[in-house]
Amino acid sequence: MVKHSNSLLTFIFFILVLLLNSPVRSTEMHVVTDNWRPYNYEENGEIKGIGTEILKKILNRSGFKYEITVYPWPRAYRKALHEKNVLIYSISRTPDREHLFKWVVPVGKSQFSYLYRLKKNSHINPKNIQEAKTYKVGANLNSMNHLWLISEGFSIDMLTTPHSQKLTVKMFAHGRFDMIAFNSATMKDEFSHYGLSPDKVTPVLALFKTAPYIAMSQRTDDLVKERLLKAYDALVQEGELERIEF
Repeated sequence: MVKHSNSLLTFIFFILVLLLNSPVRSTEMHVVTDNWRPYNYEENGEIKGIGTEILKKILNRSGFKYEITVYPWPRAYRKALHEKNVLIYSISRTPDREHLFKWVVPVGKSQFSYLYRLKKNSHINPKNIQEAKTYKVGANLNSMNHLWLISEGFSIDMLTTPHSQKLTVKMFAHGRFDMIAFNSATMKDEFSHYGLSPDKVTPVLALFKTAPYIAMSQRTDDLVKERLLKAYDALVQEGELERIEF
């Protein structure tokens, strides 16, 4: 009986050692993001925002070591596409991106993206997508809006795709293109921050609806996602987070 007990204890100890030293447990996550108010942005050296708060709670509960870095969106997007152990947020979940990432949880509710114009340019008033293709449109490079416009057949010659949200908004404000493709959930915060009053713009045409997410690179182990989801579920049950349905 003693012999069997010792064998059982040895087996349990062996399993615990494996778990404590598993590659997933010791994984350090590189979290990449950009400035996209109100979900994620850097201010006075601190990374803030609704999405940031949710992400930190999940990562802290899951036990992963992590570092968050703010990049221009094209660079953050590229890292999340190609590198291992990378989390990206807040990234909109769209059909053309579905197979590119491993999707974890949303950090906001679904909202529409629109084509906006300056109110003073009342002559710019396309009634449908085909008419919109005859105008010059701006969108942040590799953003959901940029990729959606490309997928819908917008001419590259008619698209302006700056590398930063700031430059995209400022170019739009100065009339460098006719309309800007932008998400309605972030429009007021982003436009105001970059010096363009939301009162000076108006939505012209609805494009698509989607939700902002936390996602993982395809090269990141599925066990990472499992741990993140368990942490998220525990936080929801404890009332620390509100479950957001996609």
